[in-house]
Amino acid sequence: MSNRRKLRRAGERLIVKAFGRCTEGSVNIISAPTGTGKTYNIQHSLIPSEIKIGKTHFLYLTVYTDSVAQEYYDFTQSLFGEARVTKDLQEFLSWDYEETRIPIVLITTIQGAVNGGTDNNNNRIIVNYLKDLEFTVFWDEAHFGGSSNVITRRLNLKQSSGNYNASYYKFCEDLAKYGKVVGFTATALFEQLGLLDGICLDQSKFYNFCSLDKEWVTLDELTELTSQYRKIVLYDSSVNNGFEAGIEDGLVDFLSVSDALNVMMKSLMQYDDIYDAIVFSPKPVILINGGFANSEGKTSLPLNKVIIIAANFLKIRIDNDLKIFAKVTENGYFIGSINDVLNETWDNIPTFTEFKRKLRDSNDPVQYVFHLEKFKVGLNIENITHEIHVRERQEGMTGPGMLSIEVTVSPIQLFGRAVRTWFGINFKSKKMLGKNINFVSDAVNWLIENYEGHPAFEKLREYMKLCNTHSFFVPESPVYRAATTQWKGLGEKTFGDIVISKNEVPEKPFAADIELSQFNIVEVNGKLISVPSQQERDLTHKQYRKDRCEREGCACYENFVENPPETSLEHRLMWQERIENFEQQLEVHHKNNNRNDMNPENLITLCSNAHGSYSAHENAGANRYDEKGQLITAK
Repeated sequence: MSNRRKLRRAGERLIVKAFGRCTEGSVNIISAPTGTGKTYNIQHSLIPSEIKIGKTHFLYLTVYTDSVAQEYYDFTQSLFGEARVTKDLQEFLSWDYEETRIPIVLITTIQGAVNGGTDNNNNRIIVNYLKDLEFTVFWDEAHFGGSSNVITRRLNLKQSSGNYNASYYKFCEDLAKYGKVVGFTATALFEQLGLLDGICLDQSKFYNFCSLDKEWVTLDELTELTSQYRKIVLYDSSVNNGFEAGIEDGLVDFLSVSDALNVMMKSLMQYDDIYDAIVFSPKPVILINGGFANSEGKTSLPLNKVIIIAANFLKIRIDNDLKIFAKVTENGYFIGSINDVLNETWDNIPTFTEFKRKLRDSNDPVQYVFHLEKFKVGLNIENITHEIHVRERQEGMTGPGMLSIEVTVSPIQLFGRAVRTWFGINFKSKKMLGKNINFVSDAVNWLIENYEGHPAFEKLREYMKLCNTHSFFVPESPVYRAATTQWKGLGEKTFGDIVISKNEVPEKPFAADIELSQFNIVEVNGKLISVPSQQERDLTHKQYRKDRCEREGCACYENFVENPPETSLEHRLMWQERIENFEQQLEVHHKNNNRNDMNPENLITLCSNAHGSYSAHENAGANRYDEKGQLITAK
């Protein structure tokens, strides 16, 4: 378990370490995927460290209006006793640090900071106020807003007309002249990566990309920090009724998962000790996006049409008066039944807090959330398991001398809504003594400690594993193919006719496959453990690997080190070089062919030739295992 818990510290490397590379005078960019603790590290590490070096004023800029209240609450709790936290711009502008000796943090949207609340001159007022103070700006979702350059604007926003002036970027650029500005995003823009110019007034010279490819989160770490992807389906939206078929395919899968969770819960509740001890919350939620009313229906469907398609599909399957639908638009939050959809009688939900509460509540029937694709809803709830995307995305610019670049910012950002860990159990309920279980290894440890040997163990394991997954249904298009490849961290990028192989592109995954889930539990010497991560295997192999091959009668050391043939490359090498080369040929073999059995007595050191011979003889050469780590034998 100690090795597992180390996986959750990825945020310290991705965020805190990258923050150490920030410089004043630049718009610094830190890239880290959803789930790695960006906001947590800002609250608990970055702001406290900045206070210690004398910073007195802080801006936390978010894109989503509906996120301000939640961030305000979280920052107030985490910075209690260290700083004043406010949502009020006027309080921030009138704060007297010299008198109070207390730093202040303003939580606001970047739109509000740029042009809201003070005669649309916020940007100049804030810059003029801060320029003589010690301040740091934390800008969340720093990809938002695209670029003002003609070429890069077309690449990032698919727009080629209008008077877009990159006001968000200019605001942060102006602030960077006087203090530290740090932007956070999972998907940096081309300019922020230094690949293209265009956002800033002086051709991106203000950008300082602080993240390193080698520090990106690993698949093992993602099994600890996020849910695993169960499936990503690319449907053909180019054919007649292609969008409709894609929507219905996604709904069928969601219904299947939702029904399966409820059936498993009812089966588990038949055991008195489970009924009395566990508070289940078996309600998944699905996000479905659509376009504006003027969508042509060729590359996307209008949101209202998407809702009608879903209502007609579900009306023979679900009570037509049950309020299962939710809608998020620029006009607010709404819920309704199938009949409400058909009769246009939606109920308004006055606050985002109430809206989220209804989505989390297992006793509330709302499960289907529709939103305008352009309205980037800041919906961070853990029980989102599915998404259906109903908008094709055009390829990058093509033509003589032009690159074809698939801009995956929006798909990846939307995917990120569905990756939070969720186990279908309300661990924080009074009945369960308010357990604070957010990481996967803690949930697996709880399962084993409390239900190892229980007749319902396997079903409870499958239930929690299924809850902690996400599934996407998206149009088959170059952009979504690229986004899917990027999400899985498979490398390979395409620029026009040039394909850069995955061997030349760093693997930077955003999620791990369900086959890697820690809920794939195995038994080793009578003890249940989570399947070892590759990192744990590597550490164990390194620890127990001997300096000689242990195969009886093997002369590899003599032939490779002591007396190599005169015709061999090793013969011309110095002794130490022979040793180093020989050690690289040593591998660790699992005697029982179960790669998850890491007990020292099951491990033997072999040279590559001996290992290959063992594997071929025992049918283990291809390392073919089932999800529990057991060897799959040939038929």
